[in-house]
Amino acid sequence: MQAHFRIYRLDTPSLTQNVAEVIDTLQCTRLEFHAGPLGIRVQGELEEVMAAICLCHRRLAREHQILTTIVIDDDRTPDMMRTATAGI
Repeated sequence: MQAHFRIYRLDTPSLTQNVAEVIDTLQCTRLEFHAGPLGIRVQGELEEVMAAICLCHRRLAREHQILTTIVIDDDRTPDMMRTATAGI
């Protein structure tokens, strides 16, 4: 399965540093991910993906007021990450 998530900082409009923090967090997992202009797409087992998103959320929530949105896609089509990111 794959999920697309986005973390919005509610206390300031700047996101540049936060994107780097989220990518650093995801690189510590064994999940495949792709950062795009509108959020991050992560692929793996549901429990692992949700745990990784939760880590990202908690990392930023320590210092900022944030809102995280998550869209889950359970499509089991082979190479769905490649297909989903082909146009990016």
